[in-house]
Amino acid sequence: MPRKTLGVVSLGWRCPNCSSMNPGPQKTCAACGSPQPDNVEFENMPQQDLVTDTSALENAKKGADIHCPYCDTRNPVDARQCKQCGGDLTGGQQRKSGSVLGAYTSGPAEQVPCPTCGKPNPANAGRCSSCGAAMTAGTLQPTPPAPAVARPTVGKRSPALIAGLVVLFCLLAVGCFALISFLTRTREITGTVSGAEWMLSIHVEQLAQVTKSDWRESIPAGAQVGTCEQRVNRTQDQPEGNYKEVCGTPYTVDTGTGYGEVVQDCQYEIYMDYCDYTAQEWQVVQKYDQTGQDFTPIWPQVVLAAGQREGTRTETYTVFFDTENGQLDYITEDAAVFQQFQPASLWFLEVNTLGNITDFRSK
Repeated sequence: MPRKTLGVVSLGWRCPNCSSMNPGPQKTCAACGSPQPDNVEFENMPQQDLVTDTSALENAKKGADIHCPYCDTRNPVDARQCKQCGGDLTGGQQRKSGSVLGAYTSGPAEQVPCPTCGKPNPANAGRCSSCGAAMTAGTLQPTPPAPAVARPTVGKRSPALIAGLVVLFCLLAVGCFALISFLTRTREITGTVSGAEWMLSIHVEQLAQVTKSDWRESIPAGAQVGTCEQRVNRTQDQPEGNYKEVCGTPYTVDTGTGYGEVVQDCQYEIYMDYCDYTAQEWQVVQKYDQTGQDFTPIWPQVVLAAGQREGTRTETYTVFFDTENGQLDYITEDAAVFQQFQPASLWFLEVNTLGNITDFRSK
């Protein structure tokens, strides 16, 4: 599914040394100067304003930052030497990127009270504007905790209950296996062909006027097209013809640069004409049947009127066997199979527990 980019937002990271929150593009902590370790991930900020600065947008597209192998400071992907210690970045570790950080939220965020003095501060503040304390609580967007699941009280009967459930499961499994074995089990018996019956049918068709609905491109040639309306014909990844773009909830993807790319997963609903139409189609107007109770089936004689034609043919054959279990029958729609059986001929029959013939061979 194609992604549509809406823009770029600044992320944030929490300094593990002093707990101060820092803007994502900032490589080192503004409070204590410690570099962001490679295992400290970026997070969404409470207020997610789209970045408009040209240089910031270019930096976000460069690629994930590289950590200096000597001092661990983050550096732009195109840097050759560490800006902090001057070390060679050839062996540096590039930050991971591509992870989804959560839904994008536009608009202003509520102010956050300082955990030390209680003074309200902007949602993205790293330190309190009044007392200078680190805004350690409620600044970064927290990951919603998993809902607490109440644990059942374990009573004295719990082991017995568990054992009972295990036994019940085992009994059900054994029962299912026994039922399947019972239904699929077969045995071989001998049968003598004692009779047969058959029915052969031929449908007669004639052109008749019908009213149907279909996509305009699928309407047969010569049909009279009536009213049409635009409907969704299909959904695809590329726009085509008359289309409507349908996008999901915007979300933020970590670029590894301190910026997050705000994207949407989008597809295109392709609209086309869906029309009523009137056309001439072959319709069944009559059916000729021929039945018999012998081994020489014949097709019925068909009389066609002007404008009529023969349609589909159907055939059903039933062979009766005298067996030790009484009379059994075998039904087929294959004339070649039916012709194998002759009156009083002997056959080995595979019969299942329901009394149905599943296979046969000549004796």
